[in-house]
Amino acid sequence: MKQYNSEILLITLLVIVSFANCNNPFNKQSSKMEYKDNSMLFEDRIIKINKFVVDLTDPSALFDAKDFIAVYEHPLSYREDVINYISGQHTKDQKCIAIYSMAKLDVDDYIEFTEECYKLFQKKLIDEDLLERITGFPFTEKQNFIVHFNDKNVIKILNKIKQDPNVSDRFKHYIESILKQ
Repeated sequence: MKQYNSEILLITLLVIVSFANCNNPFNKQSSKMEYKDNSMLFEDRIIKINKFVVDLTDPSALFDAKDFIAVYEHPLSYREDVINYISGQHTKDQKCIAIYSMAKLDVDDYIEFTEECYKLFQKKLIDEDLLERITGFPFTEKQNFIVHFNDKNVIKILNKIKQDPNVSDRFKHYIESILKQ
């Protein structure tokens, strides 16, 4: 009986230790817990959203698409998908949908996202219009660079982009307007 209790105790401890180290909703060590719906490919999800929201002159219409909200609510889980997607052969609207879905990233993650996108711009995999949307298009009230214009890392990445000789004067002035707030 005593050996039986010892075995149960050992198994219970192993389960608890294993459970504590895995990525689960009860593990408080994971501050950036995210969920990713893998029920469809990211590319198919964007196409579905684009069919649902045909006109992006009012991007807030994206909030009527449950597939958009699935990505928007968990941007960290989809960031790499977005980076890969916008550097591919897709329509401007589809790329904008992907970019807008990242608006809820926290400022540090959004800076990393912008740095990755800026590298795509330097490689000519995305155009200036997309980079401009990433750096300051007022899609939500949480727009990271407009709200956090005085964050030293925001200033650093915006200045880096502003110094790029391939960036138009119009875009440089736009960046300057964010920095002068």
